[in-house]
Amino acid sequence: MNPKTPSSLFLLTAVILVMFAVLAYAGDKSQCIGFADYLFSQEEYYRAVGEYKRYIFLYPADTRAVYAQFKIGLSFFHAHQYHNAHDAFQSIHTVYEHTSLRRKQIAALWQARACLYTGSFTEAQTLYTAIINNPASPALYNLAQYHTAWRFIMMRDWKSAKNAFTALGGVFNNADTNSLIRRAAVDIPHYITEQSLMKKKSPTAAGIASALIPGLSQMLGKRIGDGLAAFFTVGILTSVTWYFFENDMNTYGYITGGMSLFFHAGNIYMATSGTKLWNKNRDQYHRDILIKRYWTDAYIE
Repeated sequence: MNPKTPSSLFLLTAVILVMFAVLAYAGDKSQCIGFADYLFSQEEYYRAVGEYKRYIFLYPADTRAVYAQFKIGLSFFHAHQYHNAHDAFQSIHTVYEHTSLRRKQIAALWQARACLYTGSFTEAQTLYTAIINNPASPALYNLAQYHTAWRFIMMRDWKSAKNAFTALGGVFNNADTNSLIRRAAVDIPHYITEQSLMKKKSPTAAGIASALIPGLSQMLGKRIGDGLAAFFTVGILTSVTWYFFENDMNTYGYITGGMSLFFHAGNIYMATSGTKLWNKNRDQYHRDILIKRYWTDAYIE
């Protein structure tokens, strides 16, 4: 064997050092993204956001940078920071415009879902429509249709929600549709009917009832204490006012009469606003039940 020359030894050493540097660099990247994923799995979402951002800062040209950006959006979403989640998902379209259409549309589904939680229903529908018109896959088309129907639930428009899911029931009967989605398309209209969600208490009727008999609306709504308090307060003030006027004590009559009118007006306002709040709380309760049952995250990650 010929002895190696100094130049060949130097070259071999350089190659080995470069190989170790490349391996160390790749290992550090994997550890960085792996640690961020670990934090996410432990539901430490804010720390996960910091690690994903660090990864993007250190390796902006890496192929996993878009994945890190997507996980930032998921982290914010699960931390209930919906405005930040919206912006993170949107950046996948603006910053990573060369990423695949499928990844962009998955991000758009999450972006639209964040819109639903912030009340930006029009923007959500715009995002869903864009996917429906140019889907990356049949599964994403079905998801966009499914989420469009969910928009009505988030708006607490139960009649439109029932009609939308009923219409989807016949469409979502193919192999490209998640089984949970197929079941939801059938179950949700039945749930809306069974719970009588399309029937709401009328704030106007509640106001009229309380105007005629103070506290009647509250008592009909099983708020007996509030109803009796309103009835006796307005009744006593009205009786005292009548007494003052009957005995020519007009000044006192004007004072107690004003107080009676004030409390009576407040009673009517509380009846109408309380009815609206009851409707809202009931809708929120049933909406949350449906979300837990039929709106899981697994099929849009």
